[in-house]
Amino acid sequence: MSFLKKHLEWFVSAGAGLLIAAAVILFERSDYDQPVLLRMLCDGAFVAGIFLTGFGALIMVAAEGGFDAMGFAIHTLLRKFSPRKDRFASRQTYSEYKAARHTKKRPNVKCVLLTGMAYIALAGVLLALYYR
Repeated sequence: MSFLKKHLEWFVSAGAGLLIAAAVILFERSDYDQPVLLRMLCDGAFVAGIFLTGFGALIMVAAEGGFDAMGFAIHTLLRKFSPRKDRFASRQTYSEYKAARHTKKRPNVKCVLLTGMAYIALAGVLLALYYR
């Protein structure tokens, strides 16, 4: 297996951060009269880090079952009011629903959170260089 295929999720999350940072840099370049490169890089890395860290934390909470209660409520409502009741299994308890949800293999989502933290650390380094 090649290195790229093995670590594709890391490259995708880093690329998403680069796109966010590039959008922030382009916005700041057109917004200010005298753009400063270190300030723009710091702001871009910080915004990308905040977005990726927040999104990664949300994904990790969902992967650990933090939103299973809402999913069970929606499943129960759909089962109750659906005209096609045959597409749903028989009535399940919450523990059965949760056990069935966690038998599925979930992808590793820590890469988004850790990439976001790396962008925040990069923003801290760039901020220190800017104020030096």
